[in-house]
Amino acid sequence: MFTNKQSEGIILAMATPEISIERSKTAAAGYRVKLRIHFRCRNLAFLEGFQEYLIDNDVDSYLKESEGSHRPYPLLRITKPENLRKFLALIPDLPDANDRFECFKKVLTMYEKGTHMTQKGLDELLILKGYML
Repeated sequence: MFTNKQSEGIILAMATPEISIERSKTAAAGYRVKLRIHFRCRNLAFLEGFQEYLIDNDVDSYLKESEGSHRPYPLLRITKPENLRKFLALIPDLPDANDRFECFKKVLTMYEKGTHMTQKGLDELLILKGYML
């Protein structure tokens, strides 16, 4: 549905990377790190078309018709590290609208190496997210 150039524009303008750090009794450092990239809009057909582009580029994603009662609009989500890495390879070497991907790339690298599971790694994540100086 979308050309490569159009898809690059969609990525730069609409992709929202999310790094969440949640308390966990089972994790080694007492916290669990979740990495996701979201695309939100009001038009389900638009997200379905963009999901086709992702599938063509071997990126698995999850499309919900409604995020929930508090957000009744469609949501496209990319989660697993291997899919996130493939998705990041699709981003053109241009600045994105809100300069969101540099921190996300660093955290994904930490996640893949497993350094986020130590106290030192958690402290570094908190610094990257701006929670700690």
